[in-house]
Amino acid sequence: MATCPSQRIAAVTLALTLEGELTDAGRERLLQAARHCKRHRSLSQPPDITLQSASALPR
Repeated sequence: MATCPSQRIAAVTLALTLEGELTDAGRERLLQAARHCKRHRSLSQPPDITLQSASALPR
């Protein structure tokens, strides 16, 4: 086994470019929608992950 510490992504920063004329309220609504999307929630609260050999999967 390797003795070096495991490496992982520690942080992700997303920059959204909101085009067009938006009010402050409209911009906030779009940012709230982005915070509640499936991908954002999956990264914020990581799912349980199970690793197994492909040969162990049912055919």
